[in-house]
Amino acid sequence: MPTEHFQVIKKTSLISAFVNFLLAAFKVVIGSIGHSQALIADGIHSLSDLLADGLVMLTAKLGQERPDDRHPYGHRRIETLGTILIAIIIIGIGIGLAIDSIEKWHHHHATLMPSPWVLIVAAASIVANEGLFRYLLHHSKKIRSALLESNAWHNRSDMLVSAIVLIGAALQYTGLHYFDLFASILIAAMIFRMGANMISKCIKELIDTAADQTTQNTIKDIIERVPGVVGIHHLRTRLHSGDILLDAHLQVDGTITVSEGHLIGDLVMKALYDSVENVVDITIHIDAEDDDIISTEETLKLPTRKTIHTHLHEHIDELPHLKDLAGMQLHYINSLCRIELIFPISLAIQDPSSLLAQYNRILTQLPKTEASHLLIKHP
Repeated sequence: MPTEHFQVIKKTSLISAFVNFLLAAFKVVIGSIGHSQALIADGIHSLSDLLADGLVMLTAKLGQERPDDRHPYGHRRIETLGTILIAIIIIGIGIGLAIDSIEKWHHHHATLMPSPWVLIVAAASIVANEGLFRYLLHHSKKIRSALLESNAWHNRSDMLVSAIVLIGAALQYTGLHYFDLFASILIAAMIFRMGANMISKCIKELIDTAADQTTQNTIKDIIERVPGVVGIHHLRTRLHSGDILLDAHLQVDGTITVSEGHLIGDLVMKALYDSVENVVDITIHIDAEDDDIISTEETLKLPTRKTIHTHLHEHIDELPHLKDLAGMQLHYINSLCRIELIFPISLAIQDPSSLLAQYNRILTQLPKTEASHLLIKHP
């Protein structure tokens, strides 16, 4: 079933296509009979807008497919590829118009006085394209579509092109007979520049360019305000067809439980989803310390729970109550392994300090390991 995202793009693109078809027809016809090379060029540009509208709908249709095993992040980057294709077509049209106009200029192609209808159609095109720009931009922000936003700015450039046509035709009445050809060359240059900018933006996204610094600072501020977060490091963001994917390492108190750390991570994710509209995918890594300060290589040298368990049982005859040991809490902090030994309250241990010392004598045989506490709890 079509998503709301695609439905909005489909509706806006059909309206844009209808308006561009009318504009293209009027510009080419009036430009031909009204002696305006620039208006004809503008009309051909409007025909390229029709093609762009069609590609917008097609790529949006393909991009709406939900994530699957082969595409876990979805198919939205098809929209990015569609934008690149639109930009390439636009650049080709711009180059073609420039070559045609330069040849006519070089051969001193005479230009006739434009008809007043040229001025009327150019003015109507300015109003129509500015209206389309505002309409498409509003909906692109609403659904966070870079593809629709590109099409919106395409219409804004069309408005500027029509303004040049209007000025060029008006100046012809003052005796500047070649300004119409100059205006058409200027239009071609604007079309080329617009297409190049679109491709540049898409390439940045395809190579996983990060979100802008302001957005990253906002994300960091939101995370740091969540209770339980000690610090944040390794924050990474990347653009994905108007959306933002991010991952971050959160430092929490190293003595809390795994489940509490997980809860803090969930609170961070909720805060980001609620506050940053275009964040759609978050990966959180919970750390007991700052990975940038503590060497992972050193941490990996510390003994695991299995190693500690095996070592204790190798000295079972030297350790009182080992068979009654109810559990251990391990804290890997500052390249040390601190162990909290847990015994049932039924043992009624008379001298906990002595018992802790006996276990420490064995545990300190392991690298950077010590028993820091002895806990008595109910079964």
